[in-house]
Order: sequence, then C-alpha cells, then structure tokens
Amino acid sequence: MKAFTTVAFALALGIGLGVVSNAPIASAASTCNPEIRISIGRLEENPVLCDPQLSVLVLDGAHSVAIPRPGTFVEVHFLARDGGNWNGQDTSIFVGEKGSTLAIVDGKSFGDESLISSNPDQLQTVTQAATQAPSGCTTNANSVGWASWNKAMQWWYAPNNEPSLYARNRFGSSFQTWVRGLSRCTNYETLTALNTAFQGNSSLAPSSSASATSCISSEGKSVVGWKPMPLDLLGVTCTWGEFLFSTSMSEADIALNSSQPWFFPENGLPCANQFNMQQAATHEIGHAIGLGHVDTSYNQIMGPSASVCEVGSNKLGLGDLTGLLNIYGK
Repeated sequence: MKAFTTVAFALALGIGLGVVSNAPIASAASTCNPEIRISIGRLEENPVLCDPQLSVLVLDGAHSVAIPRPGTFVEVHFLARDGGNWNGQDTSIFVGEKGSTLAIVDGKSFGDESLISSNPDQLQTVTQAATQAPSGCTTNANSVGWASWNKAMQWWYAPNNEPSLYARNRFGSSFQTWVRGLSRCTNYETLTALNTAFQGNSSLAPSSSASATSCISSEGKSVVGWKPMPLDLLGVTCTWGEFLFSTSMSEADIALNSSQPWFFPENGLPCANQFNMQQAATHEIGHAIGLGHVDTSYNQIMGPSASVCEVGSNKLGLGDLTGLLNIYGK
C-alpha cells in the first residue's frame, strides 16, 4: 500500500444499489473480480474488475463510490462545517482500459498503482510549504489535483431549492474570482488561461444522490445548484475526466447545502449565524477547476471547512492564487 498526497473525496451510500445489484456481469476471464459491491480489501487482492461501470467500491458501512467507465476517473470533494462531525474519507477512483482499478482513500492507494505511476505526463499533487507563519497572505500552500480544463468550462445553474434569488449571481462572482485571479493579497487582477462560460439555467440537478453525498454517473454537463444535505456539510463537488493519455476534466458538478442558513449581503442585513454563500461557492469551484484542500491553519479558500459569518473571505489567499497559477498561469 503506497501513500499519495492527492486531492480526493468520499461518497456516501445512496447511488441506486438496487439497480446495480441486478445488472448482468460481463463474462470475463476467471482472473477478473466478478463482485459488484467491492471492499477495499477485495480490491487490493484483485484490482481487475469484470465490469467497472456496474461496480461499487464500499469504503465502510456508510460510504461507497460508483466506479466510472474504463479510461476515466471520478473524484468528490466535501466542504464541512467547522466543529461538525462530518468524517467522509477523501477518495479518488481511476479505471484503466481493461478494468484495472486504483482507489486512493485518505491518501493511501489500493489496487493497481501502475495506472498513475506509468503516466509520465500525469499531473502530480503538490502541496507547497509555508514561506512564513501560516496566514492568508504569507503562505503559498496549495494542492494541485490530477487534471484541469483544456477547454472552456461551460456551466449551467439549477435554481431548484435555491435559498435566494441572488444565488446565481453569487456563483457567477465566484467563477470570476478564479478566472481573474482576484486575491485579497494583491490589488490587481492576475492573467490566467482559465476560461469559464455560463450557459443559462438548467432543469438538471447536479449529478449526486438524493442526499447529495454521493456522485452518480457523469452526464457530460457541468451543473451548479442546491440540494439538501446533512447539516455537518456545506457543499460537495463531483468531477470526472480522463487520465490515461491526457489529464483533462470533462464535467464538474457542484451542490451547496440548501438546508443551511446562507448569508447574502444583498439583503442589507448583518450576518447572523449564517454561512457565506460566495465563500463556499468559490471553494467548490476551486475543486471544479483542479485544486484540492490545504490545512485549515493556512487560512485559504481551499481549506476543508468553514465557519459562520466569514464574510470577508470571498477572495483568494496567496496559496489559492499560487495553485491557480500552477495550473492556469500564462
């Protein structure tokens, strides 16, 4: 078992296992793993799956991951509430052309490690050390993920369950924060190669389960919106892409928790035990463009959790900006 410092994610149970369990298993050589519900230990013993798209990786009694089609990966990223009990494990799933599978769970790998190590062009996760005492503008700590967008990220907004009519514009502002490299540590915009394009409202919801804690299959359309979730959770981002011959994203879906109280400055009222919606959206978009979590102590947008009334944290920290430029810098 080999440790990786990768951005990863966890998925909770609730991905239609009844349908999966009745699906036929592809006839294959006896060397492939015929199980549909696969434990980490079983994947370690035999990482070659007979039919990856009909398989589910069971992490524990409460979490599972739907395995993507061969030649692709899936990741999920959670934003937790400070002081809560959310303990979802970071997980990434990579599937080779012939069903060989690698899972990276909480920084440890299970399965076929050659899927990553054999690709010299694979983006590697890099967490840079603090240059001074940890603070939003005195550290370049960042985490770069496995893939990025090599074309414009087209996105749609799903208004169902939205807590405010201002929500869509706040999502738009969050996208522009990354596109323009807006940082609280500088007084100028930063030129990047990141390109996003709003496509309008969508009747589709972000591709996650009813509880929004599990990513379902990719639909090829990046949708941001709202879903009810456990109160220890603020948001979730699901990303899909290719990794064998190029490391490119193909879809990123974002859901914020419609069950939480959210702060919108347009209402003209002071924050009252509410979470900053734009801060949460900016965090999740960071995952959608290829960034991972850094330690909370670094005071970056990409920290893994958020507290109520952090109303001055809409712009990027120095580490966030450094990570952005590591991927999309011109």
